[in-house]
Amino acid sequence: MKSNIAPGEMVDISWNVKNIGDGNSLAGFGTKIYLESATTGVRTYVKTISTETEIAAGGTLPVAATMLIPRAVHMDGKVKVYVEIVPNANSGELKVDRVNNFAYSPEV
Repeated sequence: MKSNIAPGEMVDISWNVKNIGDGNSLAGFGTKIYLESATTGVRTYVKTISTETEIAAGGTLPVAATMLIPRAVHMDGKVKVYVEIVPNANSGELKVDRVNNFAYSPEV
């Protein structure tokens, strides 16, 4: 990722989703992408990406997206990309197991 990004720019991002459970995922998932101000902690929703691919137990799936950097009043200075995985209803993942369905990037 570029180190200097301005509002209105398109940015390519990528990450890996790992199934750390002992069973295969039974359905796809959505990935919600946010930008979070390193100064204020305020999060701004950017987009959701749907993935229909199942992930085997212990498996990893690479995911990539292009996103538009929003113009937000509270977004000045450094930000983090926050990614949240939202399993489809038929995924088989219990709500109690969803506490690890997120990740942060380093500040950019």
